[in-house]
Amino acid sequence: MRGEQRHKTVRNRDVRVIPKWQRGGRVSTLNAGLDNATGDFVINVDGDTSFDNDMALQMMKQFTDKNVIASGGALRVRNWQENLLTRMQSLEYMLSMQAGKTGLSNWGVLNNISGAFGVFRKNTLKQVGGWDTHTAEDLDLTMRLKQYKKRHPNNKLAFTPKAVGHTDVPDTLKGLVQQRLRWDGDLLFLFLRKHNEGLTPRLLGWGNFIFTLVYGVLQNVLLPILVSLFMFYIFWAYPFDFVAALLILIYCVYLSTVLLFFTVYIGLVSERAKEDLKMAKWLILYPFYQFFMRLITAFSMVNELFRRSHEESSMAPWWVLKKGKRF
Repeated sequence: MRGEQRHKTVRNRDVRVIPKWQRGGRVSTLNAGLDNATGDFVINVDGDTSFDNDMALQMMKQFTDKNVIASGGALRVRNWQENLLTRMQSLEYMLSMQAGKTGLSNWGVLNNISGAFGVFRKNTLKQVGGWDTHTAEDLDLTMRLKQYKKRHPNNKLAFTPKAVGHTDVPDTLKGLVQQRLRWDGDLLFLFLRKHNEGLTPRLLGWGNFIFTLVYGVLQNVLLPILVSLFMFYIFWAYPFDFVAALLILIYCVYLSTVLLFFTVYIGLVSERAKEDLKMAKWLILYPFYQFFMRLITAFSMVNELFRRSHEESSMAPWWVLKKGKRF
């Protein structure tokens, strides 16, 4: 209600709060907004996400192409100066989310439209059923939009790097691990349980099928487990000097790749190049951070496989999750 009062005197802006008599979780709230939306576009954001003043303008430029049915926006870390963990996550958002999604969208294989910041044509969103129960509702929706795109080949899933949102990331190790256990475990649930029958060229098209198989399943689900097993094996099977030399070599290769990606990001993607260059001195630590994240991912896969951790989500009340179909 305070939001309505605050914007009463602002011209050309109407804020309407939709009360819900009972908490139904994130998906329930999103669908309530979709049902009450009167415009042609629906913007889905997290409650703690703020934006550059030209966000709507930059995003609507993308939709001047009538074939674009949805677009993700860039997310930056607002609290990046908090500590080392937030700086590492800031680099991760720059390289994996901003730079990575910019390239993937141009190739027609965008991996995900983030639940923290995405824009959709309302009619298309309703045709695919809106948001569905369970966790990782953003990736689930992206998968259904890709299947819709297969039936309508001219449609596009876009990414708008100049439409910028800002979010806070976990600033403690415990908070970061808990977040990634949920995020990464949801990948196994989505790809190998909920959408296992939909991972076919017939439903996704060959481009998105191959990309999802390689990037989604092999790289993000299986590879972290293999990396963890590889580390245990080499320490068990080889002398320490050999292992140390091998790890130094792997570190140098990974750091070189990160430096290349960061250079491309600064030169071609970043809308705040001078500010982002301040992060360059932290790149030397980034490979260690990513290795630690792969170990967390491996644990989250085992946790989801044996404990069905997606059913423990705080994104909805237990009775809502229980009513959803069990995969």
